[in-house]
Amino acid sequence: MTNVENQIQIYSFEKPLPSGSVFLYQPTVIQQQHLADLLEKQVYFLLLIHGKELARKLRKIKNNLHPFFRMIVVDSEFSTEDVTELLNIESVIKVLRFLPKNPPLDHHITSSLEVLKNLQESDNIITKVRVQNKVLSEINENLEDLVRQRTENLEQSKVAVESTLRAVKDLIKFVKNLSQINNFDDFIILLRQEFLKFHKIRAPLLVYSLGGSELRCIFFQGPQIIDQVLASAEAPFFKNENNSVREALANALERPIGPILTLQFIFNDNKGVLIFEHSFAEEEQELFHQILAERTESLRVAFERLALKWRAHMISRQWSSTFDSFKDPILIMDRSFKVVRSNKNFSNHSGQKCYEVFAGRKEPCMGCPAVKSIDGGQASIGKVHVGEKTYEVDAFPIMVEGAQDSANWIVHYKDITRSVNLQGQLVQSEKMAAIGMLAGNIAHELNNPLTGIKSLAQILLAEVPEASTVHSDLKEVQHASERCEQIIKNLLDFSSGSSNAFTICSLRDVVVKTLPLLKTAMHYFNSHIVLSEETDTVFLDPQLLQQVIFNLVNNACQAMGNSGSIFITSDVDTAYVRLRVRDTGPGVPAQLRRDIFAPFFTTKEEGVGTGLGLSVSRSIIEKFKGKLYLNEELLEGCEFVIELPRSAP
Repeated sequence: MTNVENQIQIYSFEKPLPSGSVFLYQPTVIQQQHLADLLEKQVYFLLLIHGKELARKLRKIKNNLHPFFRMIVVDSEFSTEDVTELLNIESVIKVLRFLPKNPPLDHHITSSLEVLKNLQESDNIITKVRVQNKVLSEINENLEDLVRQRTENLEQSKVAVESTLRAVKDLIKFVKNLSQINNFDDFIILLRQEFLKFHKIRAPLLVYSLGGSELRCIFFQGPQIIDQVLASAEAPFFKNENNSVREALANALERPIGPILTLQFIFNDNKGVLIFEHSFAEEEQELFHQILAERTESLRVAFERLALKWRAHMISRQWSSTFDSFKDPILIMDRSFKVVRSNKNFSNHSGQKCYEVFAGRKEPCMGCPAVKSIDGGQASIGKVHVGEKTYEVDAFPIMVEGAQDSANWIVHYKDITRSVNLQGQLVQSEKMAAIGMLAGNIAHELNNPLTGIKSLAQILLAEVPEASTVHSDLKEVQHASERCEQIIKNLLDFSSGSSNAFTICSLRDVVVKTLPLLKTAMHYFNSHIVLSEETDTVFLDPQLLQQVIFNLVNNACQAMGNSGSIFITSDVDTAYVRLRVRDTGPGVPAQLRRDIFAPFFTTKEEGVGTGLGLSVSRSIIEKFKGKLYLNEELLEGCEFVIELPRSAP
C-alpha cells in the first residue's frame, strides 16, 4: 500500500486539485468520522483502497453527498457479485482489484477528474441556463402581463377611438347634409332626424326674423311643417333667457310649452333661436349638450348661409321684378352673344344667340352696337332693324371690380319705329314741299313763255296754208308746248303732296302720268313698259301712288349704274292689280333683304339717299290696304311688286 500512497501523493503534488476534492482512504473499516468529513467538506472524488464496505455505506447516504461525487474503488477481495453491485452504484466510476501500473493509477484519476470536470461544467451551464430560463420566464411573464395590460388598454383605446370615429363620421355627415339644405324647412327636418335618438326631445322649433322682417316660427304639427307668422314682439325670444323664450312661445302658439333648451343665432339684422322642448332630468342633459355643442358652429354657419340666401333671393326677386317691369326689351349677354338673362319683353331663351332669338338671324344684326362694344370694351349706341321695326340699341359692358375685361354686356332695345316713321314722313313732306316750291317756281317761269309760244303758234297756224311745210312745223311746236304744259301740270300734281282725296283711278293712267318725270333718269337704260289693257281701277290717292312709283323706278335706275334694262309691267286678276318694277342690276343680297324696308336703311353712299324711299313707299301702299314686297324668287336683278286691291270702276 505504501507504493500506492506515494503515487497518489506524487500525483496530488504535481497536479494540485481544488482543496479537499480528492481524499485517500486506506482503512478497510470506515469510521463515522470519515463520513462526517465527506459530508462536511463536500468531497466530490474519492479513491478507496480496500473500500468495498465504505462504497456500500456511501451508497446509503448518497443524497447527502456532493451531487457530482464519484469514486474509484480498489479492493483485492472483490467477488463477481461485489463488482456487479458496485458498478450499479452511480457514484462508482471504476472498480479495481489492484492498483494498476499501465496505465498507472494517476491516469485513471485524471480521466475520472476530466469526466467530473465536464459534468461539473455541464451542470454549471445547465444551472446557468436554468437561472437564465427562470429569468426569461419571469421576463416572459412580465411581458405577458405588460402585453395583456397593453392589449386591454388598446382595446379600451380602440373602443374609444371607434366611438370618437363614429361621432366624427356622424358629425361630418350632419355637416354635409347641412351644407345641402336650401331653406329653413329642410333645416328643421334635418335637426329632427339628427336628434331622433333622444326620445325625451320633441321636434325642434325655429323662431327667426330676417332683415328686420316679420317674426316667423317653423315647427312640426304631426307630419306637417308649419311656417307661421308670430304676432308677438321679437324681443323676448332673443334675451337668451329660457323662461322668457318659453313664455313668449307659449303665448305665440297658444299652447303650453315644457322645459326648453335654446340655441341663438344673431347675424347682422338676421336673428334666430332654435328651441328644443325636452323632458330630461338635469343629469341626463349632458350628452345632449355635448352633441349640440359639437354642432353649434355648423348650425350657426348654416343659419347665416340660409339668411344670406334668403336675402340674395329677395334682392334677385326685386331685381327681376324691376328688370321685367321695363317695357323695352333688355338682355344680358356674353362675349359670344349668348343670352345670359333677359326680361319678359325680350324673350325667355337663355343660352341662345340674341340675334337668333330677337331677329331670327344667323349672324349679328347690321349696325348692332354690341359688336363695337365687345371689340372696344366701351359703351356703344346704334340702330338695328327687325322686320318692320326699328330699335335704338344701347350696349354697355358690365365691369367687375378687379377684372380687366368684361365678360357680359347689357343690351337695351328701344322701339323707335313710330318716331322714325314720323321723322320719315316729316322729311318726305319737307322734301315734297321743297320740290313743290321748286316746281311752282319753275311752272310760273315756264308757263308764261310756253303760253306765248303756244298762242303765237296758233296765230301762225291760222295764217299759214295747211299744205305747207311751215304749217306742219308749227303744229309740232303747238303739240310740244302742250306736252310741256302737261309735264309741268304733272310735276305740280306730284309735288303737291297728298290731298287725302281717295278716288277710283286707273293704275295704268297713274303710271303713264309719272314716267315722264323720270325720263332723264331712264335715259341711259333700255325701257320695257308693258301695261295691262284690262280694267285696273283702284281706290287710292293718285299723288301718293305717284311718289311710290317714282321711288321704285328711281331706285332701279340708281342700282344699275350706267347700263341695263328696266321692266315696268302690270297684270290684273279678279282680286288684285299688280305693278312690277324690275331691273337688271346686282340685286339685293340675301342678308339685307330683311332690312330694306326699315326706315333710314340704305346701302348708298352718304349723301346719295336718305333711306326713306322703301319705308315710306311701303307705308303708303299699306294705307291703300295693299302690299309692297320684294320678289325673292328672282335669281338675277331685283323686282319690287305693288299689289293693290282691285276696285269697281
